[in-house]
Amino acid sequence: MKRNTKRTTNNPDTVIDGTSEQATADTANSEIPQGDDSPVVDVAQLQADLAEMSAKVDQLNDAYLRQVADYQNLKRRTQQQMDEIGQYKLEGFVKKLLGVVDNFERAMQVDTETASVVSVLEGITMVRAQLMKILTDEGVEVIETAGVAFDPNRHEAMMRVPAEEGVEDDTIVLELERGYTLNKRVIRASKVGVAKAD
Repeated sequence: MKRNTKRTTNNPDTVIDGTSEQATADTANSEIPQGDDSPVVDVAQLQADLAEMSAKVDQLNDAYLRQVADYQNLKRRTQQQMDEIGQYKLEGFVKKLLGVVDNFERAMQVDTETASVVSVLEGITMVRAQLMKILTDEGVEVIETAGVAFDPNRHEAMMRVPAEEGVEDDTIVLELERGYTLNKRVIRASKVGVAKAD
């Protein structure tokens, strides 16, 4: 019986048995994976999860937009209320001033031929007292200057005056223009003369 042999093209002395060749092929075939062991992707489930997450994002976005709208509405209402309060407060202040204006107009109607200077001054004094009460009620106060030490935060020195005996240096001895504060804040400094010791 003639043995089945096959020579390789590269080495004529090498003989490959047909049986061995078949066995090698079988071994090679046995190493080829027979199945795919990778996890199976459930596309339908992924789509369902994506839809659910998208719906939650939409809900959160809607809630956020509602919160922003509510905040803007609250801010607008608050500002409107503050404006109304300021307007009503100013209205009340102006009404008080109108009473002072009325008294000034009455004073201007006094017969100068029969009215004495004293009575006119008394009328002016009363009107001034009325005006100062209105300002005081609004938080306006007069800055004291008589005999107090000069304070650059409350006073403005306009001149230096030779100090009299017993008067300390930098003491206010003269008020040229009265100063005022509003709710403890200086709105106009007092213009004063300050003592200068020799």
